[in-house]
Amino acid sequence: MKICFVRHGQTDANKNGLIQGVSDHPLNETGIKQAKEAAKLIKKKFPYFNAIISSSLSRAKKTAEVIKEDLKFKGDIIIDDHFIERSFGPYENHKVTDEVYIKLISENTEGLEPFKDLQKRGIEGILELEKKYKGKNIIIATHAQILKAIVCFIDPKFDFKTVIYNGSLNIISVKNQKMKIEKLNIY
Repeated sequence: MKICFVRHGQTDANKNGLIQGVSDHPLNETGIKQAKEAAKLIKKKFPYFNAIISSSLSRAKKTAEVIKEDLKFKGDIIIDDHFIERSFGPYENHKVTDEVYIKLISENTEGLEPFKDLQKRGIEGILELEKKYKGKNIIIATHAQILKAIVCFIDPKFDFKTVIYNGSLNIISVKNQKMKIEKLNIY
């Protein structure tokens, strides 16, 4: 199975440097353009796919909807919250200062979804999808932190500082529960 993870397009919160987490922010005009560009890239780099999956947050859903429409995909978008963004609790809708950043990378910050839990959620989601879509290709519209958690699990050379760009394609292969990063940040 191959998964093309697409980080949602830009929101005003992204533009303004705010932590979004599970707060629901819609795509802005740039974000819609990024979703359209992602669809064009998918057509070139990942043209054969069997399903489109999205988190339930509107920024990911809209990204998935644009991709579905632009690629004329006939199936429904499947909502799967294994791939929803990390909950940042009391830090959501705040700017990342040095003080906040230290709290974000700590595993013991109250109100923050622990990184290990985030990884577990993402990996469980992938393994469930492998059972359902063995040997298939799927697209998942998702978020930076859950994608970072998955990438860090697969290859520990990546970490919390790894940048995943809005609208980028990130391809991971999965076979017999073994995962491999094929490409990151195609945009």
